[in-house]
Amino acid sequence: MDLEVTTIMKAIETGGLYGLIAILVAGLIRVYRDLKTVNEQVVRLTEQQTAVMVRVEGALMALRDAILCMSGQPPRGQPARDNDNRAE
Repeated sequence: MDLEVTTIMKAIETGGLYGLIAILVAGLIRVYRDLKTVNEQVVRLTEQQTAVMVRVEGALMALRDAILCMSGQPPRGQPARDNDNRAE
């Protein structure tokens, strides 16, 4: 729906002030529709990014816990094992 300048000028001459207002309203509606589409895309991308960040955080936590276990340190939130008090 690309309007040429001559078409707009003819509409303004024919409709006068009301024609100008109609063109401006039509333009605003189109801009609003485009902004609404962009907003929906931003929301969708934000939701996807949040989901990815949660997965990465989980993977990093698992990696940290694995490194701590391999080094003999207890993972956070778990009590330390007492390896010195072995049953005799």
